[in-house]
Amino acid sequence: MLFRAVVLIAIAIVMISVACGDADPEATPQPTEAPTQTVSPANGSGDVVRVENWDIGGSGEYIFVPSEFQFSVGETVTFEMSAETEVHTFTVEELGIDEIIGPGQTITFTHTFDRAGEFEVTCTPHLAFGMTGTIIVS
Repeated sequence: MLFRAVVLIAIAIVMISVACGDADPEATPQPTEAPTQTVSPANGSGDVVRVENWDIGGSGEYIFVPSEFQFSVGETVTFEMSAETEVHTFTVEELGIDEIIGPGQTITFTHTFDRAGEFEVTCTPHLAFGMTGTIIVS
């Protein structure tokens, strides 16, 4: 846990350093229109939900694509997460989900939703940039 905190602090320091640099404004990627779809796979086990973690060096903004998810209590879902050019997390504290995705990496993990509610998804290093989403379990 301490190692993860140190890594996240180091990432934040690097991101702040880069953000405060003298970057050429013409070289900065322009934000693109992000899909606003909600993922709601069929009930059952083994559903795969693909989530892209966008960033400034890739698609031009810090967002989850998609950023809203709907599941049913008891549903087991496999997430397939990919990251563009930076380290991201897919963190849902209330559900005990905390996955780290490296630049250009794709990971998978499975989670069974055992209780109803609305839960915030965050990317820890990019939370200050508004990289959040929502999981609704009914």
